Amino acid sequence: MQSCTIRKHSLSSFHVAAWKAFHMPASLSVEFATDPSDVRLLAGAVPQPDDWLHAFRAFRQCTSSRGASAFNLTDQFINSSRLDVQAIQRRAFQQMHTVMHESLRQTKRQLFRQAMSCTLSVDDKKPYRLVRFKLTTVKGEVHQGMLCLLYPVKKLMDSPPEEWDRDKSQLAAENVASGVRQFCTPRDAPFDQDLYNHVLSVVRCFTSDGAAYAQKTGRCLKRQFCPNIILIFRDTCHMLRISAGDPLAIVGPCQHAWDVLFEKKKSLVPQVQHSYEWRARLTSLTRMLLQDGTLGGVLKTTLRNFGFAQQRWESSVVPQRRFCYLVLPIALLLAMVASDVRTDATVKARALEQLSELRPSLFVSVGMASDYWAEVMGFLRKFETDLDYSCVPALMSAFRDRLTKLFLEAKVLEETDGDDVPALHVCGKVYHVWPKGSSQDEDVHRSISGMQAACQLFLDRLDSELPGKDLRMQLHIFDLRRWQRLQHLADTDIDKTSHLKSVKLWLSLLKLNVALGLQEYRDAACLFVMDVERALELLLDGAKQESELFERKVLQTSPVAMDLPLLIAPAKPQLFLTDASRELCRLWVQFYGRRFHLYKKRSDCGKVKGHRPGSEACVLTQQIRARNKICAGEGVDRELLSRPRVKFAAKPGKKLEDSELWNKQMQKFSERSAEIKKHHLGVTRRSGQ
Repeated sequence: MQSCTIRKHSLSSFHVAAWKAFHMPASLSVEFATDPSDVRLLAGAVPQPDDWLHAFRAFRQCTSSRGASAFNLTDQFINSSRLDVQAIQRRAFQQMHTVMHESLRQTKRQLFRQAMSCTLSVDDKKPYRLVRFKLTTVKGEVHQGMLCLLYPVKKLMDSPPEEWDRDKSQLAAENVASGVRQFCTPRDAPFDQDLYNHVLSVVRCFTSDGAAYAQKTGRCLKRQFCPNIILIFRDTCHMLRISAGDPLAIVGPCQHAWDVLFEKKKSLVPQVQHSYEWRARLTSLTRMLLQDGTLGGVLKTTLRNFGFAQQRWESSVVPQRRFCYLVLPIALLLAMVASDVRTDATVKARALEQLSELRPSLFVSVGMASDYWAEVMGFLRKFETDLDYSCVPALMSAFRDRLTKLFLEAKVLEETDGDDVPALHVCGKVYHVWPKGSSQDEDVHRSISGMQAACQLFLDRLDSELPGKDLRMQLHIFDLRRWQRLQHLADTDIDKTSHLKSVKLWLSLLKLNVALGLQEYRDAACLFVMDVERALELLLDGAKQESELFERKVLQTSPVAMDLPLLIAPAKPQLFLTDASRELCRLWVQFYGRRFHLYKKRSDCGKVKGHRPGSEACVLTQQIRARNKICAGEGVDRELLSRPRVKFAAKPGKKLEDSELWNKQMQKFSERSAEIKKHHLGVTRRSGQ
């Protein structure tokens, strides 16, 4: 009797509804807000909230309009109840992106109307010219972002040959002014002359790279368009790149290592990088040595390429590091190629020559250069974000101390197990990658001295580019990190967060409403979605999350309701328009009218994963920790070639001119550093007067 009752209950509609609710939870659906003003905005054949969200995700992921339309068709096929499934067309996606871009531009125009001071930053990224801004309003609010992206080549294509001989800096200044004019021209509206004049009048500072014509562009802007410019700076990141790279190209041992790896015709790294056969062989040898446990070091994964791209400035950083990881596989590869009777005579001779270059002096030069670039790149990345310049003196001092301890004092040198590397027998000859005895002591010492000379030249250039009397070095009085022990800041949460910048402490103390944080610039523009400027500006300064466009709420069904349709009906969240989405809807109706007829996320997204043990990323992390310990004085003075590494440290007070490595190029570099320092000090004196 009881079992029969249970069977009957299992067939009832309430049991079926309960079973479905537990085992088959319904997917979310969308209902629109009932606010009358919002209903009017969404009335007619205009984009609905889900359409705006599809467009938002498309430009955030840099998906082409064709790809976004295809993804939308699949989404409609899965979720739509229509018999005739239709997707948003490509043109509609482009129009929605245009509306989003114009909405963002309107917000920026309103900020510029309230601005009292502005800094323009010009960065030439051939063939484009990126113009960014940072402004301060009357209320003390700070805002920053992208002003425009220009295409100077178009002006050159449209101009007659007689215009080609004009001053390049003057053309660049006119190009920047035309970008500001375009910014001050709303879509489907006349040019705003008052806003244009106001933007140019509030520009107080101009920054660009170190090229002579780029610095002159700032002076041309001041003379013709922006009369209130008082500061013209060289971009610090560009200065660091040039100052750090040039010394390695003029010091003998460092230049020789560069030629062997990258510069010579058929040099080692490009030869392996651009040959599928050699890369496959190198991968196989690395895997074999890993299995045998004879690779050495802490790398436990295979590397398939060097990651070398000659056109990129920092492309030598990764290949130098990976060369150090793969010394033994590379030597075996060259030996096998040279000993193969089927190898062409030219290739065999080149392999033997490259094998003979693999000596301790080369390894020391490349290894120290790899650590040198790791330190420089870490320091340079701090200036690529919105750095608080009150912290620059402290950062410069800490960076100078790190380079001194690691390289000038030779503490970066580690104990070597090179004596364990076996000899290679090739064509009747014996090659020792790391020969025993002291026959290589002089060459190794020369390589170390060369790296120390390059490091000293770099530090001298830093002192010339940013002398103590420079304005950027005089702002340390505003560094609140030195004031954090004050009682009124000691107990606040913002004081306990060590990674916050000093500017945040100041603004918190002054209780100013400031929009902080500028996303680091990335070349992530997609040419297929829309024009590059609109794509890049939306990516950098647009909405970052769906919640910035719509407010989502889920209405819960009453538990006492017994109606079957309510029990099995899917949950229906409501999307409420925000100010940003209302502006998008209003602009859409303004630009395109009501003619619009069209109708997910990984589970581990956002989870922080650690590096796989033995991977290259894990090795990099361990190297950074090791260098930090050395700089903190926790390292152990090990031996190199049976001598304490402190013996290789540069002697205090010794001049570079007395070194045997001194040459005309180094002398020219030092003289140029002295000229730069003299120029900066002269500018400082004139500013003081």
